[in-house]
Amino acid sequence: MNNKYIIDTEENKAFMTSLTDDLLKFGHKFPAPTGSSYYLGDDGTPWTDRPRETWITCRMAHVYSIGSILGHEGSEDLIDQALKGIRGELHDDVNGGWYPGITADGKILPNKQCYAHAFVILAASSALLAGRPGASELLKEALDLYDKRFWNDESGMGTVEVILIIVVLIGLVIVFKEQISGIVEDVFKTIRQETRVITN
Repeated sequence: MNNKYIIDTEENKAFMTSLTDDLLKFGHKFPAPTGSSYYLGDDGTPWTDRPRETWITCRMAHVYSIGSILGHEGSEDLIDQALKGIRGELHDDVNGGWYPGITADGKILPNKQCYAHAFVILAASSALLAGRPGASELLKEALDLYDKRFWNDESGMGTVEVILIIVVLIGLVIVFKEQISGIVEDVFKTIRQETRVITN
């Protein structure tokens, strides 16, 4: 087997770093001038004739928050562009909350969604981990609104709780990256040793 497919070899680390960098470079053209996210074609070209949706803009803020933590060049500006869209044209300044998106010709998409609001929480949480200005205020607004408009005590855990758990787990992985890598490496060493005993 090629060493680049074997976990924790130098070839594998270089391969995974290269893949990560390629994926992050792919999305560099997502922001519209107003910050909300275009759909992207297979080559990363923005599809300017399609709506710019809140959940996609939030996802890009999340992706480049991870990029920032990984040290990918330009990530901070891309996070800030997405946050500009979330706080700007995608935000309902009159009634509060966020529109589902904006059409290519600037019209508001109808019917606010719990799904999109959960993604705002994801974006704000990720941007906060990345240390971006305004992320804390955005997270507070999104959580307060979600609690007011969407939370139902009788229904139990929903989308937003799952997203927050994922964000916490991502944060833990980033903070304890070296320790987790060591544990995983030890597990795979044990598996390899046991496999040699069985096959021999």
